[in-house]
Amino acid sequence: MADIDRRLRHLLRERAALADGPSLKPVLRHVVTVARELVGVPYAAAGILDEDGQLDDFVYEGIDEPTAELIGAPPEGHGLLGNLLDRATPIRVDDLAEQPGTAGFPPRHPVMKSFLGVPIRIQGRTRGQLYLADPARGRFDSDDEDLVVALVTSTAVAIENVELRRHSRQRERWLAAAAAAAGQVLGGGGARPFDPVPRFAQQTAEADFATLVLVTDQDRLQLQAATGIFADEAPGRLLDMDTSLAGQVVRSARPVRTQGYPDTGDTHVAARIGSVVVVPIASGGVVIGALGVGRLAPRRSYTDADIGHLVEFAEHVGLAMELSRARTRTRDRGAAEVDRISVELDKQVVQRLFAVSLGLEGLMTIGMSPVVRDRLTRSVSALDDSIDRIRSMVYGIDSTIGRDRPRSLQHQVLAAVEDCTPALGLSVTTTFSGELDSTVPDAVADTVIEIVHLVLQSIAEHAGASRVELGMTVSADLLTIDVVDNGSETHAPGPSLREQAEAHAGRLDTHSTPTGGTRMTWTAKMA
Repeated sequence: MADIDRRLRHLLRERAALADGPSLKPVLRHVVTVARELVGVPYAAAGILDEDGQLDDFVYEGIDEPTAELIGAPPEGHGLLGNLLDRATPIRVDDLAEQPGTAGFPPRHPVMKSFLGVPIRIQGRTRGQLYLADPARGRFDSDDEDLVVALVTSTAVAIENVELRRHSRQRERWLAAAAAAAGQVLGGGGARPFDPVPRFAQQTAEADFATLVLVTDQDRLQLQAATGIFADEAPGRLLDMDTSLAGQVVRSARPVRTQGYPDTGDTHVAARIGSVVVVPIASGGVVIGALGVGRLAPRRSYTDADIGHLVEFAEHVGLAMELSRARTRTRDRGAAEVDRISVELDKQVVQRLFAVSLGLEGLMTIGMSPVVRDRLTRSVSALDDSIDRIRSMVYGIDSTIGRDRPRSLQHQVLAAVEDCTPALGLSVTTTFSGELDSTVPDAVADTVIEIVHLVLQSIAEHAGASRVELGMTVSADLLTIDVVDNGSETHAPGPSLREQAEAHAGRLDTHSTPTGGTRMTWTAKMA
């Protein structure tokens, strides 16, 4: 009885500690450790599946590293372990050798005799399992089972809380990325205004590549931009509407998740591709393209939640494209209206004033007093001056009516920082030095906004920082972005930043600081 009381007190203490688990792996590792202590077993393991039934994480204790390397991949859910995933109640076996259907453990797995497995159930679904083997007493009893069931119940609550926090952070990152991408499309300019879209998608989806395909005026599919392992794919390459994955998505207006990506021309790379998601991009209720992201095998496949985030991201991008095109149409209509007004003013006003001026000059040839002649001369001069002024105004009317006034680079950087503030959960200290607006070319300025978004997103996702400082300096022909955080984890924002720095004859340096955290310095030549 004293032993049960001791174990119950231990269980109550550890249940409280489980609730504070920051992420999935620490929660699983903690529950495995506590289970071994509660029941007194040399071996315990826990695995959890994601919402789509894929193994999300697996933790074990009691197997040394050489044996673990021999075992290789974790159990795949067959046999006895598969039975656990198909039921809501525990399985207790005194001797596995005498129990039918006990296969399912990987080759070279240590031999186990006595077994206790408890399903981990979240919201009425079995999402994982905790199993233990070979207690010191030789076999498991009902007290062991009750204690482990109580522990697993608390574990399920902790895992659900971890997932809720993870989904919330993911949604914040995707919303920040969507706002940044939409801002780039709307701020557009340059010959390739949509290039940032796949870069933001790749970064946020933790993908190895991303592609953006749009429908041309001839109802064909054209690759607009590609990043990651497909960065060398030539923009402008045409895809077949009937056989390509992008064409399937455009025609059906529905997202597709698959293994492999047939839309690349590089067969060597295609053979290495694993999970791929392609979603439609719609503008004005019409599908105008497709956005795809993918990972190399054997990385984790994309889940339904991932697809939902990418669909929402594509919706924001499609809306931005629609607004951009609407602005262009408004600007074109404004320019046409300016032309019409200019012609009307020239015909109806200027020419009439000119006729009056000629008539007055004709009167001056008739004999009249010097006072009247002088007054007529001044009137003719005033009319001629008015004609010149009207013509200057007519031909100087700004043809960009309907276009938003461009914001300064400093203003755009501050807006980008503000976009990322919800995901960071803190205010970024931002400083500027040098003539940013007058010396930074448009091509470099567009990249700068994208870099700021990507770096701050990386900090929000990986660093766990409580302070972030961003400095931007222009000196001679060099632009420098310096970002310092005090997070506990050194992080790298991704290969696209280095590629973009090199594209502008600059460089990317990332290293830990003496006081902890990360300093990232990105430079670009402006010449």
